[in-house]
Amino acid sequence: MRRCRDGYSLVEMLVVLTLAGTLLGTVSVTVAGLFRAERTMRDGLARDRDLERFSAQFRSDVHQAASGTLGQGDAAGELTLQGPDARTTRYTIESQKIQRVVARGEAIVQRETYGLAAQGWEIDQDNGAPIVSAQLPNGIRIDAVVNLGRQAR
Repeated sequence: MRRCRDGYSLVEMLVVLTLAGTLLGTVSVTVAGLFRAERTMRDGLARDRDLERFSAQFRSDVHQAASGTLGQGDAAGELTLQGPDARTTRYTIESQKIQRVVARGEAIVQRETYGLAAQGWEIDQDNGAPIVSAQLPNGIRIDAVVNLGRQAR
């Protein structure tokens, strides 16, 4: 005599649930890894974009400057560039960022923040035209020459 089965046995259900759980676990770990990789890539692109913007602006500011000074004491992480038309550009190193403030007299004209860590500033005046340098992590150094043809007014 044959018995007619209308359902699944408990063993068959356990096998299906185990396979489904394993599959969902694998998929969730893979998706989390993809999101982490995407976030890391996005952060790297943002750093590269900030580095490109900073280097172009830094070189432009130094080239337009008539003189530059480094901060002393508490302001050791500060670079001040005196430009034409009583314009002062101040670069300040803060934790994991560089802030750029442009002022005419006492009025702030522009303020920018770059998401870059900086190690310091340097002004080399030994070889004629002053060279202003920004030292960034990973051995990155951005050099720019002060344009001696300009005179601060």
